[in-house]
Amino acid sequence: MRFELQLTQINNFKTKANLQNNIYLQLENAYFLCRPPERTALKSKKKLTDLENFIRYLFFEKMDEEKVLIENILRLPVKKCEDYLIKIFMKVATRGRYGQMNKICAILRYIGQFYPQLQVRITDQVIEHIISGLETNYSGDRQKRITMIKFFAELFNYQVIEKGAFFPFVADINLPFRFGLQNAVFHHGFWLRQPEPKNSRYPRPERRHIQNHADLHVARRN
Repeated sequence: MRFELQLTQINNFKTKANLQNNIYLQLENAYFLCRPPERTALKSKKKLTDLENFIRYLFFEKMDEEKVLIENILRLPVKKCEDYLIKIFMKVATRGRYGQMNKICAILRYIGQFYPQLQVRITDQVIEHIISGLETNYSGDRQKRITMIKFFAELFNYQVIEKGAFFPFVADINLPFRFGLQNAVFHHGFWLRQPEPKNSRYPRPERRHIQNHADLHVARRN
């Protein structure tokens, strides 16, 4: 009780007195050290099922043993855990080690013979990530976009994606007008913006060379 009274007196003194900033901060820090503010309860992590934990164990612990991994995936009830399998495939391919991307594509190529819907859904997600990343053009997701394009190319190398879907998409994302580069020129593998034409709707004012002070006064009047 005595300690509580002292804290309330300090708090009242802090609010009523006209104190300097450094003294006010010292009193406030001392008050909150003795009585810290109430914290909100931490959100508990989502509990995974036994099947999801087993899938995580296969992809994160048995990735080097490809035969064991493929045999156990084929034994899974894919229809029940299809969404989680796609999530783990995308996570390992884009956030895991760079050398694991080839293994993921090889595993997906083999499993696609039995479950072709997995290949289709993963390919759709990769294409959606690439298009949304190019449209938003957020600098923080630059490395993620490069990884997605690399993953898309590796899927084509392992014949998960056919030529009829791969080359039109690559040509589409390379078009200059697709992402706001209407007046662009292809130069050394890059689309570069052209300078504005002279006959544009809003031409830039020409800069005149002023020789003496008389021309300066005329230019100011004009």
